[in-house]
Amino acid sequence: MNTQQRPEASDGWRDPFEAAARRIVAASGIAEVVTVLTEDQPGIVVVQVRIEGDGWRDAVRGVARELAQETATGEIAIWMTQMAPRSGGAPLTLFAAVPASTLDRQGTGHLALRAATYLRAHEEKQQPPPRSPGNGAGISARPWPASTPVHCLRSFLEPRVVAHLAQDPCAALVALDDTEFPCVVVLRPTQPLASWQTPVERLVAAMHPPDQGLRVRLYSRVLEVPFAEGSRFALACSAVPEGLDSPELRARVAQRLLACLEQALR
Repeated sequence: MNTQQRPEASDGWRDPFEAAARRIVAASGIAEVVTVLTEDQPGIVVVQVRIEGDGWRDAVRGVARELAQETATGEIAIWMTQMAPRSGGAPLTLFAAVPASTLDRQGTGHLALRAATYLRAHEEKQQPPPRSPGNGAGISARPWPASTPVHCLRSFLEPRVVAHLAQDPCAALVALDDTEFPCVVVLRPTQPLASWQTPVERLVAAMHPPDQGLRVRLYSRVLEVPFAEGSRFALACSAVPEGLDSPELRARVAQRLLACLEQALR
């Protein structure tokens, strides 16, 4: 199959690549193009996928291969990632057809860095950037609600988090931020994880057992930051009692999750 992007010495590849990407994605009907990143090669296509469930991967891979056949030469590999904006909107899927020789030499770190850089810029357009783990977007810390259940206080949660991770050492506790409601737990993986979902569900179950009679909504975010020695990952999560949840609180929690993650990965 085709693979090596057209010669990097020429800038003439950008417009044809973007035009082809938008046409092929539109014709597929599986996604909507958000933007096409052509500041460097290979071009990265950013889409919002319309397919629910696990089938989106194969569908996007098929679109990426069709685009590669039209815009690339040589042997290629398909790179793909999905990232969730802190605003709580639909996940963004990014894909590229990467020359196999480049992938062998450089790996995917440069693509992950471009993806992370784009996501930060995208989020900054949606809302002001957070200023610190406790005070994102220039907003002063909110007081804890008088009706906060004791099960949501740091004094209750922290020993349970520590005890659970001792029994299920999939991650290490980096921080527990209680500068405002609700507490945010920040973790770093201690072993390769195919998915964070199951470990986080187990952690939340340990923090808020069903016998407490407390129904909570879980908010979480994973952040990857590429470094010279390889990528570093961290996860922040928070559980909010359903009776205290609100659109304003969700937006605030999203800001705090990202701020805590950026602090953890410095």
